[in-house]
Amino acid sequence: MSVRESEPERVNAFLVGDRYLFRHYFEGEAVFDRLKPYYEHQEYRFAVPPRRFDQIRAFLGDHGYRLRVVEDPEPYVVVVRKYRSHPENVFKASVHQWSIRNHNCFLLRDAASVEHAVGRGATRIADTDLSVSFAEPERS
Repeated sequence: MSVRESEPERVNAFLVGDRYLFRHYFEGEAVFDRLKPYYEHQEYRFAVPPRRFDQIRAFLGDHGYRLRVVEDPEPYVVVVRKYRSHPENVFKASVHQWSIRNHNCFLLRDAASVEHAVGRGATRIADTDLSVSFAEPERS
């Protein structure tokens, strides 16, 4: 079991529908092997049911990662008007995507990803008349 020696790396998790979603590159085969049943290949994210979340959180803690549940997702959501080009790499940082009216909404994994997207043309949902209301995630 390889435990990271520095401060635990924080990984944000968001409750969307009936699963906790998070997106992160975890080092080490042992970590990914344990998380593999929860990995959604087409979305490049992990989706963990609440009944398994505490187990996964403890496992990741033992391997140097702090899985943190974000209670208020609004600061992590950016929007782009539909049918316009998206900021570079917004899809790579997106944990969940949905549409509201004429906008595509992206729940991003961390504050740095939000800053990057806003700096390239996305708008924070808080700066619009839209509100965070997650559509049920599609199942593969």
